[in-house]
Amino acid sequence: MSGSWVDDEPGWPELRSELARAARRARMRWLRTVLLTVALTAGLIAWRAHKPRMYKATVVFQVTEGRFDPQSAPPTGASLQDHIWNVTLSASRLLEVIQQFHLYPTRMRSDPSWAVESMRDDLDVKVVRNFFSQERSAGDPPRSARLAISYQAQDSQLAHDVVTELGRRVAEQQTEQRKRSARAGAEHAQVATTRLREQLDDVRTEQARLNMAYATASAEDAPLMQLRLRDVTADITALEAQLAQAERASLDYDLRTAYEGQDMGLRFDMIDPGRPPALHISRNTELAVFGITMFVLLAPFVVLGVGVFDWHVDGAEDVMRLGLEPFGHVPSFPGDGLGALVDRLPRNRGGA
Repeated sequence: MSGSWVDDEPGWPELRSELARAARRARMRWLRTVLLTVALTAGLIAWRAHKPRMYKATVVFQVTEGRFDPQSAPPTGASLQDHIWNVTLSASRLLEVIQQFHLYPTRMRSDPSWAVESMRDDLDVKVVRNFFSQERSAGDPPRSARLAISYQAQDSQLAHDVVTELGRRVAEQQTEQRKRSARAGAEHAQVATTRLREQLDDVRTEQARLNMAYATASAEDAPLMQLRLRDVTADITALEAQLAQAERASLDYDLRTAYEGQDMGLRFDMIDPGRPPALHISRNTELAVFGITMFVLLAPFVVLGVGVFDWHVDGAEDVMRLGLEPFGHVPSFPGDGLGALVDRLPRNRGGA
């Protein structure tokens, strides 16, 4: 016994020994091993043959951030994917595409939400080459990422048409979102400008009233009036500065709105419209390649299974595993077995 139970646990040498023993036992029953591997491979080939052949089409977008804003955090790959799934490819938009191309007719008749979930199963959204995680200063170029949207169907042209329509809807939705963001920003700037003008008018009215009161104030009230005028004048100066800044912001938002808010938010530009997936190999060739691959992959597991779970006792090693101590063995007889052994026995020479 060693000092630690960890040292007493079987290691790689024991594992290699067990694997070699299983391989030897499976080799003694090679026919069973081969037949079982062939049967499993045939079952997988039959399953693959009955499974419809799917074609995947993909469109790729270049996602670029807008004007630099140090207060806004760039989107991560996960948040960008969530935005596409939950906003751009919402259930209502997917349902419109399903109705447009008459997809999943059986499920649409039963439950439209089931058809939407089926389409989500056939969709894939991936963010690749994401540079949003890099730091950016005001003088650096905009960061970008690439977004790939894929759709699979049993028809090659249908897969391409559907993913192209989805790409068009993504681009339109992002354009509309930039427009809404620009309009909302412009409206907010206009409201802020109007409120500041009203405040400035009120303060100027108060200044005029104090000037009139100061002109007729007594000697006792004059110092207090003068202090209040000083405070009101300071408020006017501050409000005028805020109003000038708000007017510049309002003008900036108006210009952004005029150009459809192209400098705001994320910009989606389709850089690869995709193409119908080409048929490279025939169905029979595909099944043959699949069968050979499955046979090669299954063979080690079948060998291990046959070698481990076979119940026959083949040698002294198997006897020792039963807790018995062998004291010898009888070698195999050459020739035809028992008949050859009888022929080798000494005969009675005195017999008739």
